[in-house]
Amino acid sequence: MLLNTAFLLLGLLSSPASAACFLVGAEWDDTQASAVGAAEYWCRKATGGQAIAGLFHSGDTKSRCSNLYEGTKMTSNRVDFKVKWGGRGDAKLDAEECLTRLKTEIMGCSHGGSKDEGEWTFT
Repeated sequence: MLLNTAFLLLGLLSSPASAACFLVGAEWDDTQASAVGAAEYWCRKATGGQAIAGLFHSGDTKSRCSNLYEGTKMTSNRVDFKVKWGGRGDAKLDAEECLTRLKTEIMGCSHGGSKDEGEWTFT
């Protein structure tokens, strides 16, 4: 049984696409909606070159953070977003794609997560 598990783990680790939920850190609890709202802001609404969505050059990483709220009360926790373009040349990340990918990491993992999607990494 252990050997089968080892082969399964090796197969998952060698896959060209990877995804992982973080195992430590604060859990979303009542701040999950706030995290989704922050992702929406950084992907769709931020201005002045602050948005995550937009043009990326090869190797570019855009990182943004926001305080988290439970209702209207700010908590001591924050959410950190990071998107990296690892492909060659330039690429444009659409605002809706940005939000969809970051929201997947928020909704799919109780501590957040990171996933490679082609040449993109969403954390």
